[in-house]
Amino acid sequence: MATKIDKIKSKVEKLLAKANDVAGTPEASIFEERAFELMAKYGFEQRDLNSADDNEVICKEYNLTGSYTDMQAALFNQIAKTLHCCAIMTAKRNSSKIMSIKVYGKRTHLNRVDILFPLLNNSMGAQARNQKATSAYGTSTTKLRKSFMYGFIVGITQRLSAMESNAASDAGTEANNSYALVLLDDAKAARAAMEAENEWQRSNRGRGASYDAGAASAGQDAATRADIGQTRVNGMRALA
Repeated sequence: MATKIDKIKSKVEKLLAKANDVAGTPEASIFEERAFELMAKYGFEQRDLNSADDNEVICKEYNLTGSYTDMQAALFNQIAKTLHCCAIMTAKRNSSKIMSIKVYGKRTHLNRVDILFPLLNNSMGAQARNQKATSAYGTSTTKLRKSFMYGFIVGITQRLSAMESNAASDAGTEANNSYALVLLDDAKAARAAMEAENEWQRSNRGRGASYDAGAASAGQDAATRADIGQTRVNGMRALA
């Protein structure tokens, strides 16, 4: 039997498929707007219910496939972190390829990550494929595409962070401060669960990647244009 979140995912996927079919037209924006309205409404309803299950820290694992899994993982990590979860990645030995990601967080937040990541990841990848080197002596296609994705990730992170920080701005100062403390506690609980299960793991950061400034800027512009429902559902901020 399909759960409420399954039904929402199905509706969102269908709406975004229609948007992709008419990409670049006013109709596409209408389909996207409705898709993100559904996600925003779901996020608010879950916060207001505040059930015991929603307060439980759980773990989910995702397998990454296709090209540029390092950039896919970077997008996932930033979405998870911004939505008060904590992720840990498993990389292929002696490679930049990321095989899987475990994410820890309260159920309400994980459900939002679960909806947002595949949608934004698909959008990022599709737009990055338009980045192609035009000169044999210029920047490589791979570098241009990764640069675009880097800019996209930066832009999406900034927008999600701004929305989360203003989630309760319409409810008054006291409610705003109370909710901010709840979100802080949620993030701490997620990190504690991650560290408790993965005590043996250590961060192994390699040398920082070099990006093309123009492509990165194009990616950030694309993220700015992406409609993630920041002012939907009766004026309430989405994804809060």
